[in-house]
Order: sequence, then C-alpha cells, then structure tokens
Amino acid sequence: MKSKYLGLNGRDFWRGLGIAVLTTLLTNIYNVLVTGMFPILWVQWQPILAGTAATFVSYMMANLFTNSQGKIFTKEKTRRPL
Repeated sequence: MKSKYLGLNGRDFWRGLGIAVLTTLLTNIYNVLVTGMFPILWVQWQPILAGTAATFVSYMMANLFTNSQGKIFTKEKTRRPL
C-alpha cells in the first residue's frame, strides 16, 4: 500500500535507503574508473557519506509530500458515503 499525503511507511524507508546506496555506489564506481583512485582516507569518505544522506533525505521528503496517486502537494481525495 502506498503511503498517504504527509505520511511515510516502512516501504518508503527501505526504498529510500536502497536508492541512496545504489546512487552513491554507481557514482563512486564511475569516479574510481575515471580517476583510478579508490577512497581510503576518512576525508575522502566524508563527501560520499554526505551525498548518501542527502539522497536519502530528498527521497523521503519527496515521498512525504506526495499522495498515494503520485501527485505532489495534493491531499488525498475523500470519498463521501452514498
């Protein structure tokens, strides 16, 4: 079930985490191939982890402000009883 407007569920959390990790992983594989240097120092890992966190937060914010029909900043339509 999709989360409602201004709500999140466990599925959103796990998808957000997966997208953040995959995006960071693919970006850094590209960087290693282009530069030929693997990050080994903490100073080199800090921007990578910051990028992962930023991706996760942005995905969660997008899901928070999207209703179950995929419309941004739109409340759920309530059905009136017959």
